[in-house]
Formats: sequence, structure tokens, C-alpha cells
Amino acid sequence: PRYNVSTSPGRTAMGLSKQIAYRLQTLRAAAGLSQQEVAERAELSLSLVAKMEQGRKADPRASTLLALAAALGVR
Repeated sequence: PRYNVSTSPGRTAMGLSKQIAYRLQTLRAAAGLSQQEVAERAELSLSLVAKMEQGRKADPRASTLLALAAALGVR
């Protein structure tokens, strides 16, 4: 399945961070992984993964999103 996190014009960065948070939580749960396991696979800090799942990271780098996608098996 394809996962779309694009937003329509006018959506705020906070709206996007909440969408990313929801997708990250959902994909991680479906993969049966802990936040720590995702962080290790993506070579990111546990703190960053936790913040992203809480919607508290409003401006993630593209490289961070790509690393998370790879860690979760999203193409």
C-alpha cells in the first residue's frame, strides 16, 4: 500500500507533524517494533523517534523521513 503524507495548501506544519505522528505510530505497530528498534534501524535517536510519534517535531528533515521509511519497510 502507498502512504501519502502530503498536505493540501493552507495546512500548517503542525498538521503535517500530526499526520506523520499518526503514520509512524501505525506503521510501527503494524511492524511489531518498539520505538527503540525503529530508532536503531533508522540510525536515529530514540528521543527523535519519540518526539515524532508525539507530533512534537514540526520540521523533520527529508533524510529523517527516508530513514524511518526504510526502517519500517515503506517504499
